[in-house]
Amino acid sequence: MRDFYQKHYRYILIFIIVLSFFTLIDIPIESDDAIYLELTSEIDPISFAIKQYLEWSGRFFVEIGMDLFTSSIFAFKILMSLMVMMSIYAIETIFKVKNNFIPIAMGLICLSFTLKLGYLDAGYIATNLNYFVLFILLLIGLINFFNIYQDEQKPFNIWQIICLILSLSSEQCIAVFMGIYLFFNVLYFLKNKQINKKLLCFCLPLIVMLAVYFLASGPDRRSYLEMEYVPQYANYSLIKRVLVGIAYFFNYGVIKKIILILCLVLSNLNLYKKNYFGLLINIASVIIIKFFIPQYQLLPSIEEMPYSKELIFYSVISMIIIIINFLVTTKQKRLIITWFLLLAFGSKIMLGLSPTYYRSGLRTFDMFFLIVGIMLIYTYAVNTKDES
Repeated sequence: MRDFYQKHYRYILIFIIVLSFFTLIDIPIESDDAIYLELTSEIDPISFAIKQYLEWSGRFFVEIGMDLFTSSIFAFKILMSLMVMMSIYAIETIFKVKNNFIPIAMGLICLSFTLKLGYLDAGYIATNLNYFVLFILLLIGLINFFNIYQDEQKPFNIWQIICLILSLSSEQCIAVFMGIYLFFNVLYFLKNKQINKKLLCFCLPLIVMLAVYFLASGPDRRSYLEMEYVPQYANYSLIKRVLVGIAYFFNYGVIKKIILILCLVLSNLNLYKKNYFGLLINIASVIIIKFFIPQYQLLPSIEEMPYSKELIFYSVISMIIIIINFLVTTKQKRLIITWFLLLAFGSKIMLGLSPTYYRSGLRTFDMFFLIVGIMLIYTYAVNTKDES
């Protein structure tokens, strides 16, 4: 026990600090949370989860969690504190870097997405359980994956595998993990001229959870019911639905502000590294985003050109700007950063394939923001390792 404490004392301390912070916050039961609390009081948790799986979300494990955590707010605060702590542990373990910057940066990134009280139209617990918690579980599950990719002789960690399986309850997490799985298997083969059989084993939970999701009747039924808000969606072609997803990526004014912040952060890093070409790119990016890209708000009606050429053009320009910023800042691992950023964009754009995109709001950006934030930390970590 003493050895465990000495090895992990900093994570235990982080957990205590974050939990203390959460205990000061009053989490209201409203919107979807209030509906869940009422529904779960009339039926046992397993029956409720099966009903929701078949009739609405297709996320069996999340529905069980909703029953537990809407009944006990303090249990949910413990879960959130644990997720913040585990996100820091996962990032430090995967990046193989430990310093004071990573827990502070990752802690601030996590808290910025978990403390969205007062304007969550889907409820605080429902939003964080479906997006933030599932993404952090995916991050924990990736520790095992990257240990094997780096040929470290470590056995499969059953808890990390369980976290991976739980995270794949979400279609966004399935898409991101599928992209990571394919990319790093190909990268390993190109580097070593052989297939890593242990890496291939990760296709098993992926296939199982894909089957669990696609066999569920809930998502189809939900899409049908959501069609009342966008009746013309049924006539959209696949390409048109993708274009809708791209257009809605940049259809929130907050995206422009976030991209500006990223450019300014990267400008400081470029200045610190004396990367003047990168600094020039950053300044140009800020000017383009600030003065040439309009500040779009949510369209008042889906009838008003939801996928206009202008919106798509600005969205693509913004993606290119972010990727270029990371490429000129980082000395190595450029391909990995590019791929993860494309996955971040894809995790949001893919929601255009469902009519629920019109009702989902800003919470569907959580995975995009978290991946981009982690890539910022990764950029710093790579530069730190190069110097040391």
